[in-house]
Amino acid sequence: MPFKFETSNFSENMAASNEDKLYLISEPNIVALTELINSSYLNGVRVMYYEIFYNKNYDIMQNLEISSPLHLKSVISKLFNNWIIHKTYCLAEKHITIETEIMRCFNDNESVTLSYLTNKLPYIPSKEIERVIFKSRHVYQVSTNKYIHIKEVKFDEKECHHICSLVEHTIDNNGFISLSSFSVTANEELNPEFTGKSLKIIIISHYLPDKYAIDGNIVYLKGGKFNAHNFIKDYCLARKTIAFEELHQLELEFSENCHNHALEIADNYMVRINFALFVADSEIQFDIDATDRAISLFMRKDVIPLQEVSSFVSFPFLKNHTWNWFLLESFCRRFSKLFSYECLAINSCNVGAIYKKSAGFESYHHVLAQAVLDDDITLDIATVGDFLFENKYIAQRTKSISKIIELARA
Repeated sequence: MPFKFETSNFSENMAASNEDKLYLISEPNIVALTELINSSYLNGVRVMYYEIFYNKNYDIMQNLEISSPLHLKSVISKLFNNWIIHKTYCLAEKHITIETEIMRCFNDNESVTLSYLTNKLPYIPSKEIERVIFKSRHVYQVSTNKYIHIKEVKFDEKECHHICSLVEHTIDNNGFISLSSFSVTANEELNPEFTGKSLKIIIISHYLPDKYAIDGNIVYLKGGKFNAHNFIKDYCLARKTIAFEELHQLELEFSENCHNHALEIADNYMVRINFALFVADSEIQFDIDATDRAISLFMRKDVIPLQEVSSFVSFPFLKNHTWNWFLLESFCRRFSKLFSYECLAINSCNVGAIYKKSAGFESYHHVLAQAVLDDDITLDIATVGDFLFENKYIAQRTKSISKIIELARA
């Protein structure tokens, strides 16, 4: 173990600080550490994060009486005067950066994986490698976990210049452009190993450097702001009708996959009259009190599944519309004075619960816990999961079942 340093008996070049204390490092240990670091240097290490180096050589560090990454940093700063010392890492040479080290890995390779990079750069965190690559204009992600140097990309100049003109013109007029709104067919033919999205990002970054930011599928001016939620909200509020498929396509403009965000926004600002169509509030007039009275006929307890409303004979007349579960869901979600609707996840299957607002439930988990208690369901995961699924409270059995049981037992 290192011992506390006394100022009366030390050679300065053999002392190192750790948490505001000075410790004497024995000369054999200094030699051993120097040999270890020199060996790493000879094996190509030029960037060293103290914590990673320390942890990967933990047993050696303990034998050398180096007690922490901070202690290691202090020792290195005294032993290697020509190294560039930073707060969390050090550089063996002045001209070295993390990016130049990443570039060096491409010298004999057309493409590399993240695991290859972390093996070649063992003392740089993988997250830092990914961060530097993300900001680099020299390396791009071809596909999941695969990267390529810009020198390996073949460009169709005519298509690239057309794309740049389209991007600039559209952003000047609309404030953004979606990557899904244009194709890169000619460039894909030249670079079959790339995804279309990767090529679009590479073309914009290469031909229009430092001008635009890319967030998901959206390109906009750097320094500007783009809020997809507000855009979809404004899009919904500006229309009298929106088709379900239109919402699906709208969401794909903003993200590579559809996660029902647009559907959730439409549910909150429009009325869903059937599976395929949403309408503006102005397109439908609810008799709120009469509809609440009709729902009350089915509310034998505080919570029921939406689909337990099995008939709409008692519901008031709706001009130009016919009552169904989608309309009932929209009514309870946004218009009812007495009832509310919730579900675990936005869906188009009429799965969820109607409950009395007066019950004061804190969350949908509390709603479901009450439903379980009302039907005197045995509180085990299989039984509760089956009950909620079969009665259309939930669309699939999830990990939340255990949380519901915990609340039911409280």
